[in-house]
Amino acid sequence: QMCIRDRSMVMVTREDGSYLTVVNAYTQFDHQLIPGQPNVDYVAISQAFEAIQALITPGFRIGIPKIGAGLAGGDWDLIEELIDESMGTRSEEVTLVEYVPE
Repeated sequence: QMCIRDRSMVMVTREDGSYLTVVNAYTQFDHQLIPGQPNVDYVAISQAFEAIQALITPGFRIGIPKIGAGLAGGDWDLIEELIDESMGTRSEEVTLVEYVPE
């Protein structure tokens, strides 16, 4: 495991022998919500994706959930805009992964 500033990442070997890099970006203060107040740090989201953008090589794909918009109560439209701005021309390498319950 290696550390990126105050974020952490680890490379995992998958069953097929390929690698998957998992990055933990700390983007919320707590897991409890106060009604009407999002519990997400929008600046931390920008900083995390700026750090990720600086680390990845061309063609690298990133899969993310709606980070900060679920339990944290953040505004997904704003978060998506921050990610796009932070990733710059590499924003097309980010794929939204949504959980669909069966």
